[in-house]
Amino acid sequence: MAATITSPQSDADPLVAMRLRCAQPVDRLQELRWLSTDVQQFLDNDMADTASDDEPAGQRFASANDAVEALQIAEFLRRSADAITVQVMDDVAGSSVVDEHGHASVRAMYDTATSQSSRDLYGLEQVRKMFHKCPDIKAAAYNADLSWEHLRLLARVYANRRVRSAFIDQQGWFLRKAGRFDFRRFEILVNRWEEVNDPDGPEPDDAFVKRTASATQDHFSRAWHRTSTHSPQIGAAMADVENVYIEAEFAKDWEAAKAIHGDKTCKADLARTDAQRRADAQAQIYADAAANPNASVSFNFVHHIVCSLDVHLEMARRYQGAAPRPFNLDTFRCETIDGKQLDPTETFMDSLTSPFRRVIMDAKGVVIDVSERRFFTGIARTALQISHDECEWPGCHVPSSRCHGDHTLSKQNGGPTTQVNGSILCQRHNRHKERGYTVWRDPVTGDLHIKTPLGTQIC
Repeated sequence: MAATITSPQSDADPLVAMRLRCAQPVDRLQELRWLSTDVQQFLDNDMADTASDDEPAGQRFASANDAVEALQIAEFLRRSADAITVQVMDDVAGSSVVDEHGHASVRAMYDTATSQSSRDLYGLEQVRKMFHKCPDIKAAAYNADLSWEHLRLLARVYANRRVRSAFIDQQGWFLRKAGRFDFRRFEILVNRWEEVNDPDGPEPDDAFVKRTASATQDHFSRAWHRTSTHSPQIGAAMADVENVYIEAEFAKDWEAAKAIHGDKTCKADLARTDAQRRADAQAQIYADAAANPNASVSFNFVHHIVCSLDVHLEMARRYQGAAPRPFNLDTFRCETIDGKQLDPTETFMDSLTSPFRRVIMDAKGVVIDVSERRFFTGIARTALQISHDECEWPGCHVPSSRCHGDHTLSKQNGGPTTQVNGSILCQRHNRHKERGYTVWRDPVTGDLHIKTPLGTQIC
């Protein structure tokens, strides 16, 4: 590919002026040299500004809006760099020069030239091959609409030959989902798409049947190491129990630190690390199980599972011997209240012996009113969690089980205790509503909107 530089961006820039004097087309290597020089010049200038301790650089951005724009530009450059890397690899592969250095592939040449990790090399090669057959995804990547994590996930699915044809035909579906959802939810949807289009997989997965657990002692440190493998539902339920105990251990540390440091207490003041609290929580679970003859924990714990009606009815059909039919990807839900994915077969079998509630949601994803209570507790809180598996504040991923179910428009300002006026926010962001942030829900779309005290709408 060739390009001709027509005009400089700055008359004072000697590098750009030199490019202007080039009358002939510029080859790819020269383009990359100029590009790397621009990047290096930016980094050198930045290092020069911050090198002197006597003259600090000062505040870089005057407002939050400027900082947001800077972050967006930086992310655009990072995504563009990923696209450039894949394109250069493809250019090298198409130039028939790889064997000049004795390499069997462009991947081997890249490894030698850059000392890249095998995982990154494999990912680059997968994405490069995907770009050949998926022009829509390639165009989105070149437009910086997809992060590297998005591309790696999509390339992994594309590499599955059993779904490749459907993947190529449905590129638009993946791009729409990537534009609408954050990466965590997008990853769930893509994995679900692959599961529906390739239900059998390469080999039957018998990991659920081969449940394993081990407890070994290190003879030198005398420390015990425990590992176990469980089915998705049992493992998710165990994780929920463990998280409750971890929160209890965190509360102990926080109260102890607060007694010393007062209101200035922060996480750095806590006596134990997250890993230490997790280990102590696991030990406490065993202690409670040994001390309590009736239950493994001393509180009323409920393990909530969310399963959409169409999934439940389809599993009922299969249970009666009917031929399987594909699930509807737009309505499919089979997960815990925090969004941990479960196996539909195991969930259906559990529903035959466990109590369940029917919850109806409208087209906007809002649960129809459950009660007219003053506080969102019990089934009213559970209904809010069904609609939102994490904090609704943009960029916050605190699981809904650790969030507050509260009024969007406060009760003292006339807000009703209804699902439409309810929101799931973590403790930190729920307090923001009382600190100058304006929070409201669009009655048409059901989306939550937030405006900062300075009047900037962030979602």
